[in-house]
Amino acid sequence: MSANSASNSTVQVTYDLAPLSDEQLVGLSLADLRNYLWGLPGEEAKQLKERRRKLKNRKNSATWRRKHLYKWGKLEEQNTTLKWEVQTLAQENALLRLQLKVLQDPSKPLQSSAACMNPIKKCLVVCSRRSPGGTLGSAPTPCPASTRASPCRQGGGDCFCS
Repeated sequence: MSANSASNSTVQVTYDLAPLSDEQLVGLSLADLRNYLWGLPGEEAKQLKERRRKLKNRKNSATWRRKHLYKWGKLEEQNTTLKWEVQTLAQENALLRLQLKVLQDPSKPLQSSAACMNPIKKCLVVCSRRSPGGTLGSAPTPCPASTRASPCRQGGGDCFCS
C-alpha cells in the first residue's frame, strides 16, 4: 500500500493486488470476490466481474454439453439395441408364419375332401338276428347298416358306431 499526499490535496490509496488466474477467479466465493474488488477502480472491477461471469458461463455450457452428449450416446445405444430387437422379432415372426403355412397347406386338401365325402360308418353289433354265415348271438359282426352313411339302427342298443 502506498499513499501519495500533497499539500491540501486528497489522499489516494492504491492497492497492489496480484492478478488472478481464470481458475482462481472462477473459484472465488462471492464474499472473497467482493473483498478482492473493494478498493479497485470501478472500471477494473466491472471488467473482472464480466470476465468471471464469462468464464462461469463457459464452464456451465461445457458441463451441459458433456452431460447431454453422454445422454445422446446412451439414447443412440438404446435405439440401436431396439432396432436390432425389432429386426430379430420380425425374422422370427416371418419364420413362424412360414412354418404355420407349411403346416396348414397339407391339411387343407384333406379337410376339403373330408367335407365332400360322406363318411362310411362301421359298427359292430351283437345281432340278435342271424348274420349270414354266423350263428345266433355269436361274436360281433359287421352291421348291415355299416355300408350306409346313416347311423346304424339295426343293432339297437348294442351298436358301437363311432
